[in-house]
Amino acid sequence: MSHAKEEPYTQKLQGKRILIVEDYAVIGDIISDALRFFAQTSQAHSGRDALEQIEQQAPDIILLDLSLPDMNGLEVVKLVRRNEKTSRVPILAMSGTLMNYKTCLEMGCNDFINKPFNLSTLLFQLAALIPGPI
Repeated sequence: MSHAKEEPYTQKLQGKRILIVEDYAVIGDIISDALRFFAQTSQAHSGRDALEQIEQQAPDIILLDLSLPDMNGLEVVKLVRRNEKTSRVPILAMSGTLMNYKTCLEMGCNDFINKPFNLSTLLFQLAALIPGPI
């Protein structure tokens, strides 16, 4: 049973560790369940939780909500970029509010996706963050 149309780019996600940083557990669970067919997922529900998990084991990609209860998502980005171990981890920022895409990139995000988004768009954008052709 396939939950999203198998596309060549989803193969790039196989075996990759994606940390989903989302303060609403239900939304985090939905995203995690959808991505679990394509990659290994873990979740953090706050900026501090995310930073602790990233410090313990850097993921291959971070899917980061910019509106977190304890700190601004862009603050998380700044701290991840300052750490030598994690400075090159791709970050796909997500937000339900209008965000200045240019500001997002200038702050250190690799890409941005508006909520709500569909699964195939999310998969494509995540795969695009992994080096190599799509």
